[in-house]
Amino acid sequence: MVRIGASVATLSELSSATLEISGDGAHVGLISGTVFLSSSKKNPLKAHAEDAMLWPHTNQTTQAHIQIYARKVLQISTRAIARILRTTANTACFPRADLPYLS
Repeated sequence: MVRIGASVATLSELSSATLEISGDGAHVGLISGTVFLSSSKKNPLKAHAEDAMLWPHTNQTTQAHIQIYARKVLQISTRAIARILRTTANTACFPRADLPYLS
């Protein structure tokens, strides 16, 4: 668990990520596994996973669970609205309930 002001990033077991801290928050780059984010209004967190960039839609507290499910497939759950800033055509983002079966 890493605390950045009032924001928190927690990695699940066997996960890896990078962390870049700036004056207006932080950027978490998920390399593998799962990250749980709690982003505060004063210290917003942005997350990058595969080719997608996510951040709070407005200046609000946001909680998110982001998992690299498979290559170019993310599983994203949020408790407050988050927005996907950028994604490639080959990246699929599914809510937890809509996760497809991949063999």
